[in-house]
Amino acid sequence: MDGPLKSPKPKKPKMEKPQTVRDIFKLKKPATWQPAADMQAFAKHPDPDLIYGIELEIEHASYDWEMAGFRATEDGSLRNGGVEYVSVPMYYPALAYSLTQFFNKFRPDEFNYSERTSIHVHTNCQDLTIEQLKNVLILYQVFEDVLFAWIGHDRDKNIFCVPWSQTRTTHKILDEIESFIKMSSVERNKYTALNLVPIQSQGTLEWRHMHGHGNVERILHCQHKYRDGQCCQKRSNKGPKN
Repeated sequence: MDGPLKSPKPKKPKMEKPQTVRDIFKLKKPATWQPAADMQAFAKHPDPDLIYGIELEIEHASYDWEMAGFRATEDGSLRNGGVEYVSVPMYYPALAYSLTQFFNKFRPDEFNYSERTSIHVHTNCQDLTIEQLKNVLILYQVFEDVLFAWIGHDRDKNIFCVPWSQTRTTHKILDEIESFIKMSSVERNKYTALNLVPIQSQGTLEWRHMHGHGNVERILHCQHKYRDGQCCQKRSNKGPKN
């Protein structure tokens, strides 16, 4: 005699993969540059997948100061023959190597820097979900004053590096993507110390805190702090992989 019919097991609802910044803004993963050199000395980095870009503002400079990994471009905020040197996207070992090569070759000194010059660092956030990105911004709000204190040089008083604490910008701007896109179109927002405007077009956070100088070790130390601010949330909240 046949036993009672077994009811089929209910199917588990399919979990939708959360959208990343790349998905939302339909961005392409940046192509990275790799120098043809031995970079073993620069290889150590806690997050080998993080992609960087850097912008060096230098006065009394030259458009001839170009080398592999960097291009010279005009910046209207600079004076006295000022030039901005913009890197291509690269991983940390290539960044450390190329910065060392740049400053060893062209050797800018105190004469090349003023209150107008600064160093801007871009960190790729295309692989983060909106929730992960909000975590980064919450952490940034907590430690913004500490970061400015470490940087020094009155950067929190610079009109091209306005602290979030002096604006209406908070992590809540990401609660509504449409509101964020509208905010990103406002020109003045690009001068906040942590600039969110490039997220929409490049998928990067722009960290504008550092004054202009040629100390490579300190520049790289600053990269570590930016990296810590962005990557700590990955250790507790794994997002989707590339």
